[in-house]
Amino acid sequence: GLFSLAAPVELIICILYWGLDYTPGHPVHYYLVMNHGGIALLLMADGFLLGSLPLQLKQLVFTIVFCIAYLGWTVIFAESNIPNPNVGESDDYIYNVLEWNADVKVAEVVSSLCAFVLPPIVFVVFWLVSLSRRHLYDASDDEQEQQIELVGANGNMNGDRDIAALSGANGAVGFTIGEDTEFI
Repeated sequence: GLFSLAAPVELIICILYWGLDYTPGHPVHYYLVMNHGGIALLLMADGFLLGSLPLQLKQLVFTIVFCIAYLGWTVIFAESNIPNPNVGESDDYIYNVLEWNADVKVAEVVSSLCAFVLPPIVFVVFWLVSLSRRHLYDASDDEQEQQIELVGANGNMNGDRDIAALSGANGAVGFTIGEDTEFI
C-alpha cells in the first residue's frame, strides 16, 4: 500500500533535512517541523500503532524508485528556471545539499546516500517493526477462533462441498472447504 512508500520516504526526508540541510540557529517554524518530521511521526503512528499495517520486503523497490525519481527531479529543478519560494538568496535548488549547480560532488554523494543506502536501511527497520506488530496479539486468540457462518448444500455440512467462514480474534479470516483451512 501507500504506507510502504510514504512512511520510509518521510523518515528519510526527516533524517536528511535535520542531519544535512538545517542550519543550527535558524528559526524553526511550524511548517518546517511538519514538513521535516511531523508528517513522518503521524504516518508511523497511523501505520504501526493504529493500523498495524504489514510491510513486505519486495515493497522496498517502490521506495528506491521513488527516491531515484525525486533525485532526478532535483536535477531538472536545478537546470530549469522554476523559482523556489522557500529559499531566499538562490532559488535553483530544493535543498542546500542538493545544489547541483554549485557543488556537484556533494550532490552526487548525497544522492547516492538517498537512493541506495538510506532506503534499504529505513525500510528494513520499518519491516522489522511491522513484523513485531503482527505478533503482538495474545496466543490465546487462536483458541478463541469462532465459526461465523456455515454454507453447504442445503445448509448442511456434507463432504468436500462444505464451506465454513472463520474469523479469529486476531483479525485473520479463513475459509474451510471440507477438511482444508486457508487463512487470508
